[in-house]
Amino acid sequence: ALPLKSTLLLADLFAEKFEGIGRKTDVTAEIGVRHQWRPQVVFSAGLGRHFRGSGFSTFLNLGLTLSNALQF
Repeated sequence: ALPLKSTLLLADLFAEKFEGIGRKTDVTAEIGVRHQWRPQVVFSAGLGRHFRGSGFSTFLNLGLTLSNALQF
C-alpha cells in the first residue's frame, strides 16, 4: 500500500497442477493496482500471463466498484 495515496499495488506468482488428466503444471504471474477514488468508488486494473503449461495466454482486467449502503 502507498501511504496517504489510497492505492494498493499487488503481484503474485502461482502454479496449478491438475492430477489425473496428464496436463503439465500451469504457472501464472499477475500484477495489479487498486485505487480508492472516493469512499464509495474503487478502480482496479490487472495484467497477467500464463507462461507455462498446456496453453499460453495473456489477460487484462479493469474494474470499477460502486458501493452504496441500503437505507431503511
